[in-house]
Amino acid sequence: MTKRKRIMTGNSGYRAAGSYLSDDSEKRQRQLDNLKKGSHRDRKPIADSRPKITDKIIEFAEKYFILPETKKPVKLLDWEKDIFRDLFEAAIKPTLALLGMCKKSGKSTIAAIVALWYLLTKPLGEIFIMGPDLQQGQLVVFEKVCKAIRLNPVLRKICTIGKSQITCKTTGATITVLPCNKTAAGLNPDLVIFDELWQFTSKEAKRAIDEMTNIPEGIKHNLILVVSYAGFDSDEDTHLWRWYKQGIAQQEGKVEKDPKFYFVWRTDYENIPWVTQQYLDSQRKRLRLNTYLRFHENKWTSSEEAFVDAVTVESCTSNEHQRGQDYNHCVVAALDVGVKHDCSALAIVGAKDRRKLCLVDHAVFTPAEGSTLNLERTIETQLEDWSEQYDIQAVYYDPYQAVRSAQILTEFGLPMQEYPQTVTNLVAIAECLQGLLKSDSIILYPDDVVRRHLLSAAVKECSRGWRLVKQKQSKKIDLAIALAMACQAAVDIFLAPTVEPEIVEIGTYYDMDAPI
Repeated sequence: MTKRKRIMTGNSGYRAAGSYLSDDSEKRQRQLDNLKKGSHRDRKPIADSRPKITDKIIEFAEKYFILPETKKPVKLLDWEKDIFRDLFEAAIKPTLALLGMCKKSGKSTIAAIVALWYLLTKPLGEIFIMGPDLQQGQLVVFEKVCKAIRLNPVLRKICTIGKSQITCKTTGATITVLPCNKTAAGLNPDLVIFDELWQFTSKEAKRAIDEMTNIPEGIKHNLILVVSYAGFDSDEDTHLWRWYKQGIAQQEGKVEKDPKFYFVWRTDYENIPWVTQQYLDSQRKRLRLNTYLRFHENKWTSSEEAFVDAVTVESCTSNEHQRGQDYNHCVVAALDVGVKHDCSALAIVGAKDRRKLCLVDHAVFTPAEGSTLNLERTIETQLEDWSEQYDIQAVYYDPYQAVRSAQILTEFGLPMQEYPQTVTNLVAIAECLQGLLKSDSIILYPDDVVRRHLLSAAVKECSRGWRLVKQKQSKKIDLAIALAMACQAAVDIFLAPTVEPEIVEIGTYYDMDAPI
């Protein structure tokens, strides 16, 4: 073995270049050859690692846009390809596109593909996604883009995902989520996506749409892309309704066609293989008629309809069930207070068994015309009497007009529990009572007042769902609201631990609109 030569560097730390060379002539020659190969003069340039994004959106989608449901690149259907060709390959490219499509037709995925393509191909591009609120924008189109990036290792390297913004490092473009209640003045977007435009009914939302659609042509080609299903026929002052009417008029030849306005309005699931008839049948059973027509036939409907029909009420009414019959001797109560113009109502609900509730008792108090209801002599006295008769586990109440009564009744020993009548809670109790009635999961005793209050109730759709309202101002629905609150309390206390989520087979999905 050759003895390695020790190099003395001294205090200076200097080491002669030649000291690195081997004493062996063959090894020394190989070292010199390696140094020559590593010379910057002979070194070949490193290939650019950035992906070559095609400017053909169909080719881009099928190569880079990965669906979360399949973990594979999307396979576009023929009609989807036609939409992309019409938007981006036409001689005159549209600046406004309205894609009206049924729920789960893939409209949000189409919008997400467009947004991601703009992000990766438009230098310094500004893309905005606007929803009815920040959460809506994030949960649908924006979240689809985020997942498509995370599932693609190439795109993960060049895109930075934030809470409400995505930035592309190679183009400098951004996707930003904006709620419709924020001003959009001063922005100069390349692309604006309005998601579920039927919900943009407030003054702030309409102003934001006007600001976003008022970009002068010639500065840059910008596209306003709207994806939505139908709204309500009472919303005739909304942008969606006006653009829908314009599109229909163009299709029927009633007005001259605007080449820069692209309009598609699908009312069925033809050539959409992931939506099965079994799924539609289950939706028809579960949803209100107007909701089904809007969601799955893309038809404009009224925002109000009857809460329940007489046939359903009669099917839940049993002569064998008597007022005051509490079965398991364990009940909950709820009160809806109206001190001047409306009634005040109380309802008690119990559990017949682990799957069915029952109306146990009720009371309705109507103030004399022009006078105020005395809560102490009515509501408070009735609940105190009931506490001697029933084992009341909770009393749900809205603190708006019942704070003093709640304090008195708490001191009396009743378990008072606040349940504010917010929009979210009103939607929850309406859906709870309706579900119980439709599934025959509640027993009512025969009573004209109960029947009248239920049949006088209507439901009105808002951004969060259906809530109970009066069909006419002269009609009383206070007992229906009290019953709905009591049913919610009963579900929370008696049924929640034993209810298992229902799993519905809806077919194999290649594409979805539902939030992920």
